[in-house]
Amino acid sequence: FIADSPPALTIPQIFPNPANTTDNITGTAVFTDADTGDIANATIRWYKNNLSFFVQSRLNVGNNTNLTLSLNGANFSKNDNLTIEFILTNSTGSNITAKNSTGITIGNAAPVIGNVSNVSAVTLIEKSNITVVFYFVAHDVDGVDNLNDNTPNIVVNFTQQSTTYVRTNTSSITTCALVADINAVSANYSCEVDLWFFDPSGSWSINVSIIDNSNGRAENSSAGGQGATFNVNTLTALQMAPTALTWASISVTAKNTTSNNDPIYLNNTGNVNITNVTVTAIDLQGETTRTQYIFAENFSASNATGSSQECNIAGGAGNASKMRNNTAIDVNNTLLPVGNNTQNSGNSLGQVGQEELFFCLLEVPPTISSQSYSSSALGAWTITIAA
Repeated sequence: FIADSPPALTIPQIFPNPANTTDNITGTAVFTDADTGDIANATIRWYKNNLSFFVQSRLNVGNNTNLTLSLNGANFSKNDNLTIEFILTNSTGSNITAKNSTGITIGNAAPVIGNVSNVSAVTLIEKSNITVVFYFVAHDVDGVDNLNDNTPNIVVNFTQQSTTYVRTNTSSITTCALVADINAVSANYSCEVDLWFFDPSGSWSINVSIIDNSNGRAENSSAGGQGATFNVNTLTALQMAPTALTWASISVTAKNTTSNNDPIYLNNTGNVNITNVTVTAIDLQGETTRTQYIFAENFSASNATGSSQECNIAGGAGNASKMRNNTAIDVNNTLLPVGNNTQNSGNSLGQVGQEELFFCLLEVPPTISSQSYSSSALGAWTITIAA
């Protein structure tokens, strides 16, 4: 008499581990029997939180068979504990039970960001800011209540692609808020991001991320989603002060007399680098004797002062520029780079995006009489900028 050998099972395994509700989970164990030719019947049972909820039977299982039973995410939820049990009975009635006693606990599924809304081309506001609004949808298979709606947990980056210039809500310039839940697993959010007059033109990308209550993170970038880019238009703009130049009383023999209320401050209030500033001077007419003039050629302009630099027209890139009637004359070395000129940083003025203009009356025509001369009759002087 040869005694029957009972069936044998390897220790059951569950894959993947760890797992979340987006996974298909499989339990597996290998059946063997030392008695050649023995077959067995198998019962495979899943437990959820120690309660049996899914059972399947297999008949006539051959030796060295890998037994498996799978579940999809619809069968379990976050934080559920799953175990699997295999019961084998061979043809002589011998049986063995093997159970994965520890099992696995279903973990958090990270959210997913779907569509990011389109943003129309943005035209900036001179020396101010404009609020850009966009919307995005976040999905979480663990439920919308698992999404963390607090603003610090929703991060937005607007990135200018050619300069990696970033506007982000790590400061107060961006706010995001829940608009409404779309369904049990999806929610719609709105975000407001401020762009400033000095922000670069061109293509910008939208990068938005959100975390859930278990710190699972979703992110959408320019590489993956509709409406992930938008354009900022160019804005060429200038503000200046004062808007009138004056000189004190001057004798007819005076030379190289500087204005008593310059400089004129020029502020780049747009997002274009200004590389050229011209002044168009107009002859000044006597306010009493209308046939007398101080001609535009008697004036010069410069972006520098001290030792009457604004009066030095000897030539050279660093010297003053002599005016000519009704003609746009370049003022040497004038540059107004893009920048936040509300902050103290940058050039010798202590300001980015700012320039100064100084003016000089080189000489007074000796044939004119003593009276006031102004531009009121023939037209104002003009300052023009170019990129």
